[in-house]
Amino acid sequence: MHKCIIAGLLAVSLALFSGCASNTSFLNARPVEKGKINMYAGLSNINFTDYNPDPVLGEVPEGFFFELGAEAGLTERISVGFKYTFPTAGSIDGKFTYLGVGRETGFFGAFGLRGGYTAFPSSDSVSNDRVEFCVPLYFSYFPLKWLGITLTPAYS
Repeated sequence: MHKCIIAGLLAVSLALFSGCASNTSFLNARPVEKGKINMYAGLSNINFTDYNPDPVLGEVPEGFFFELGAEAGLTERISVGFKYTFPTAGSIDGKFTYLGVGRETGFFGAFGLRGGYTAFPSSDSVSNDRVEFCVPLYFSYFPLKWLGITLTPAYS
């Protein structure tokens, strides 16, 4: 019963307080086993059409970006990790899994905290460097041990 109440409160919090969704994080709500490390890599391509530069960020670079990261289990519920996106950004994060601990399939829920640094190259002398903080919520469903679907809304 308490899991239903927590899930309901988180759903309301999600609707009221979360911001944009993070599409550059490969983390999910399933916990990493204590003492184990999950590593991941990704390749993405950013290509804008009819793009108007953001007045705060300026020009966002286009092209291919390579991501490399890892997540380590500290306890059965707490994981910490890092991610580096070549050539522009890096972050560290932590995650607490509140739903689904002790299973490999089914529904999982977690919340986290991420801090990072981004440096967008600029053609003029204006610096586009920034420090970012993010509070992601992770909702995952794993129908199979190796296959999962994750929704990650975040307040940034």
